[in-house]
Amino acid sequence: IVTNGTGTVGAVSVNNVVVTCPMAYKNNLVWNRCTHGQQWNATTGDCTGTGNSGNGYGAIKVQYCSTNDNACNDADADGEIGVNGHLNGNGTSSLYSACDSLNAIGGTYGYTTWRVPRRDEMKQLVLCSAGPTPPLADEVQCAPGSVMPTINSALFPNTPATMGPYGSSSSTAGADYLHYRTNFSAGMTAGGYNKNDFGSSEILVRCVSTGP
Repeated sequence: IVTNGTGTVGAVSVNNVVVTCPMAYKNNLVWNRCTHGQQWNATTGDCTGTGNSGNGYGAIKVQYCSTNDNACNDADADGEIGVNGHLNGNGTSSLYSACDSLNAIGGTYGYTTWRVPRRDEMKQLVLCSAGPTPPLADEVQCAPGSVMPTINSALFPNTPATMGPYGSSSSTAGADYLHYRTNFSAGMTAGGYNKNDFGSSEILVRCVSTGP
């Protein structure tokens, strides 16, 4: 995103052009640097485009599924161990819709492949400043003393780790109707969460894309 990029060059140097990128390329995927609900601030190069620090700069919590069953996901593990399936657009899922909405009208930032990240993709974002080296196994968190949020804040600024975990598109194996989340207050990924979050909206989301 280019700010102050138009005009006529005069007799003095132009020094107010600002170039920022609202996307981050990591592990062969394109990530939205802002949490769902936040807006990119092209002037400051962070996610402070709306709200304030008290409300996570506008971060919005969503819900895996409106019902506590498999209505919102398929039954394809697709290589993820301990996973039963992934969000597929069926049922009513505000989590799925949060990322799918970025594909409307030509796509956000020109991409039309935005989706909710999978459990194993989310684990790749964890950064434990005091160790161990991610990806971490399920139910394992960063060592004591790790800086919070447990994510690269240069790539993903204004991550509101204290607002709760981030949802993935991966559901757990078995008939427990649970799904996986990653908490960036400690870096731990766990699967003991009802899909309909007891009827409330409980999870944040950072959308990912495979490219144009």
